[in-house]
Amino acid sequence: MPGSLLEVDSSFPDIRGKPQERINREVLDHLFLLNEQLRYTLGNLGRENFNETEFDGIVTYIRTPLAVALEDTNGHVTNLEVRADGTDLSVQDLYGNVTRLDARADGLGVSVEDLYGNVTRLDARADGLAASVSDLDGNITSLTATVLGMRLEVSNGYSSSSITLTANGVGISSQTISFTGTVTYTDLEGEGTTTINGANIKTGTIKAIDIEGCRFVCILKADGTVTGRLIFSYLEAVNEAGGVKLDDRGAGDENEGKYRLFVYTTTVHGVTFHLKLHSAGKMSLEAIDLLYAWGASVDIRSAGDMRLEAGGKLELSGDTELTGALTVKRALTAEAETTMKGAVNVQGLLTAQAGAALNGDVTVGGTALEEYIKGFVQETGDELNGKITALTSRVGAAETAASEAQSAAAGVAQDLTYMRGTVILQLERDLEALEKRVAALE
Repeated sequence: MPGSLLEVDSSFPDIRGKPQERINREVLDHLFLLNEQLRYTLGNLGRENFNETEFDGIVTYIRTPLAVALEDTNGHVTNLEVRADGTDLSVQDLYGNVTRLDARADGLGVSVEDLYGNVTRLDARADGLAASVSDLDGNITSLTATVLGMRLEVSNGYSSSSITLTANGVGISSQTISFTGTVTYTDLEGEGTTTINGANIKTGTIKAIDIEGCRFVCILKADGTVTGRLIFSYLEAVNEAGGVKLDDRGAGDENEGKYRLFVYTTTVHGVTFHLKLHSAGKMSLEAIDLLYAWGASVDIRSAGDMRLEAGGKLELSGDTELTGALTVKRALTAEAETTMKGAVNVQGLLTAQAGAALNGDVTVGGTALEEYIKGFVQETGDELNGKITALTSRVGAAETAASEAQSAAAGVAQDLTYMRGTVILQLERDLEALEKRVAALE
């Protein structure tokens, strides 16, 4: 290998008068030597290879801003600008596509855009990362990430949606949030999970201020187990003060069915919870079969009128007190312990035992009780008089028939006496003849 570029230059082969094939071979050999010498020389350049004047000129040239512009015949243009504070690079084509790179000491920025105004930008800094995609219609999707968290936001100029992720939680904000697939939530503070699958939610405890438009379904299975019920608690969730449930533990007798919807209250920590049904307007209690009310005492009151209506008869038994107006469309039976202080209107049959107290205005079939009783007594008296006259006539006829029967009986008795004497006389004669025959045989 030559010792220097000068030696390679001075040793260029003399090709005068030589055949073309030899000229080609010698030139190629010399080019190979020149390539190897250039690699060696350029790879070992140092400060000692330059004199002071030339070296200072090179340093001055490098310290000034550098701008390079390259362009081809196809419309591709590349611009590079190098300054002390950073570097700018742009590449574009004939169709309006442009890619830019901005490099600074505090970060790096890259943007890509097209002729239609679609722009994608990425900015990288030491404290975070930011990316955005936008168009000319104002639609923007942006993503920012820092050491504290991440935020994704989508906006169209009128509405927006965002997701914020931090070490302490996740925030989702949008006009509409849709999940596709099964979603499972696991409690990080305790046991249990919540699974949402379509229109089905399976969980443990739900705490809410208001729940609207909901339907609670409790299923009583064939084996008597209940899949759910409404429970009301006192002080703590474990202190059951009352509830509503569906079960098969009713008495199953004439007053209570076995299968029932059970509304109940209990006593918790010495506090007895009572049950009250209140209506600002009307209240209806209906039963296809039997409407049964029982208690140590039952007090039913009304600020206005009270109507008890039964398809059959209405019976009030036991120590019963009614205060207020009472209307009965059919039969009313009041036992001795019944006290009615208000107006009573019975449109059917009224039955009151001796000890029953009817202290208010009583109407039966639209007629006041006194007038009703008078009419009933008059009607009953007339009916009884007719019945007595008929009975008297029947008694007279019976007495006549009895007298005739008595005369007939006397004749029959006389005939019987005569027949009895005749029979006895004949028996005595037969006995006497029998005795004679016996004596003859002896």
